[in-house]
Order: sequence, then C-alpha cells, then structure tokens
Amino acid sequence: QEELHMQLTRRVLQAPTADRSRLVAEMVTLYPRKLDEMSPEILEVAKGKYAADVASLLAAAGEAGTEDLPGEADVLQMLLQVVFNAFEGGLYIKKAMLNHCCRPNCITFQAGERVRSDGNTVSTGKSEVVATQAIAAGTEVTISYLVPVEQSHGTRSRKWEAQHLCALAPSPWPAEMEQFNVPAEGPFDQEGAHEDLETIEDDLDALDDQLNFEQMRPAEAIELLANLPIKELLHPRHLTACRVHNLIVRCAHLLTPKKKKKEPTPEALILVLRSSLEVRETMLLGWAGAAGKDHCEIARVQCDIHAALDCLANNHKEALEEAFPEKFGTWQKSSKAEYAARKEYLRISKLYD
Repeated sequence: QEELHMQLTRRVLQAPTADRSRLVAEMVTLYPRKLDEMSPEILEVAKGKYAADVASLLAAAGEAGTEDLPGEADVLQMLLQVVFNAFEGGLYIKKAMLNHCCRPNCITFQAGERVRSDGNTVSTGKSEVVATQAIAAGTEVTISYLVPVEQSHGTRSRKWEAQHLCALAPSPWPAEMEQFNVPAEGPFDQEGAHEDLETIEDDLDALDDQLNFEQMRPAEAIELLANLPIKELLHPRHLTACRVHNLIVRCAHLLTPKKKKKEPTPEALILVLRSSLEVRETMLLGWAGAAGKDHCEIARVQCDIHAALDCLANNHKEALEEAFPEKFGTWQKSSKAEYAARKEYLRISKLYD
C-alpha cells in the first residue's frame, strides 16, 4: 500500500493546474516554506532519503498527463511539507501550525470523540484542539505528534527522527517515567534493557493496530499484555508500563457485554480497577502540579475507577476484598474511594463541556 506522504503529495501534484495552485497556496504556511530555510545538513539527508520518491511522483504525474509539472526542487518541498506536517488522518493546515511537545498543554479530538460530563458526545462535526490546562498569555500552544504519549523517550526519538530528520528534545517527564528497574545489587545490562524495551514497544504498536482492525480478540490481547516483562524491566511509573495498563483497560472494556442488562464480569472489573489505579498514579506524577491536575485523561481514569468500584462493591464484594484486601477490604474504604474518584471525574470533565 502506498505510504500516506506519497498519497497526499501525488493528489496535489496530479490535480488540475488551478486546483494545484490553490492547494499549494494553502500549504504556504507549512515548514519548509522554502528549501533554503532548512539546515544544510537536514536538507542533504532529505534529498538522499526522498530522491526516489520525487522521481516516482514526477514519473507518475507525467504518465497521468498532468500539465505544467513543477521541477524536482518544488516537488521535494511539497513532499517535505507533507512528511513534516501530516498526521495519520491526513494533512490539516491549521493543526499542523501547532508545534510538538512530548508533554503538551493541549490534546486533539477527532469529530465526535470528545465526551461531555453527562456522557453525550460533543458534535461540532470538526476535529478539535482543546487545552488541558490554563495557558498563560504568551505561552506557546502545543500538541503531541506522537500518539500515544505513553512511549519511552528512546521510541519517541526513533519515530521523530524518522519523520522529521532531526533530534527530539530531552524528555520533559519526571525521571521515574523513563527509568528502568535497576537491581540494587549486581550488574545491569543497559544496552540489553533498551533493546528489550524497543521490542516491547514495537509489539505494543502492532497489538494496537490489531485491536483497531479487530484482528485480535481482547482476551488474547490481555494474556499477551500480562506476560510482558514490564515489572522486571521498568520502573512502576514508566511511560511504557502506563501504556500497557491503558491497553489492558481498553481490552477489559471490550470484554464488557454490550447489552445494558448484562453486568461485566468481576474478572473484567478487577482488571479495569487494578490497571486504572496504576495509570492514575503515573498520570498524577506526570501531570503533577496545578497545571496538570485538570487533564482530561485523569478524568477518564477516575471515571473507570469509580465505575469499577461501584459495580464491584455492590455486586461482587467478596471479589473486591479478595483482590484488594488492604486498599478496599471494607465497605467504608471502597465507598470512600469510589466517591472521591467520582467527584474528581465530574469536576474535571465539566471543565471540558
């Protein structure tokens, strides 16, 4: 299948002359506005990496009978504007004007993806960029180009450099969220740990795609996730460990019966609760301080915690107490925790209505 940057550039290049001129004019704000605004080193890398793609695009346009074809330099610039600024769903001119940050102050939603505190979706018919914290005047508005944000700095750097041909800035997350689980005594194979983590994150990318295209059963995915050596390899608050827990919650939700009259199983609820508690701890660390306490992802996790606790405490009390004897071993403890999670979920979610 043709890669996205080739699909989009080909469509612009092979459009009728008037349409192509209009599209190029719309892209004028995107980097690089001119090839000479790129550093000489990055430009040389780009020329070498995309020379065959430029030749292929021009050849295909010629075979299609496209008139007034631009030269190689203009096609390379057009291609790089797409490569550097496109997202998975396409090229969004206004969204592409926002810079990347690994710990951004905004989040993006596809049309119909944002949910109000009453459970109804926000139907604007458009994708949205929404602030996740109060942003002071003069502060740059940022989003994450790398989805999900819960990826190690090594993996983020690898993906960033492959697309943008330059180095990624140092990680802005607390140190624990990038740390390995280093043994107190004995040798530690740093290089081997990085290789193992890279393999795990590649597997998570593949699993994410399989779930998106319904090519893997949720129960099978949970088993695979549970067998990953996360505890042995990573600090409990590591970003990749958080991603694993998020995927477990997602799979557990997929196991929940669609029919309203059927309650989820206690096993699925325990999975949601256990992993959501881990995700919450990591998010509270990552988004620590007044700026991050209102992040909508924290609201999502608080909602999962309160819903799981409510259902377990009312319908599967013994299973709850057996799974969490210290934390939720009494009705008072579980009800207090459920109330606190629900209260925080409602408080945060109302900020996004």
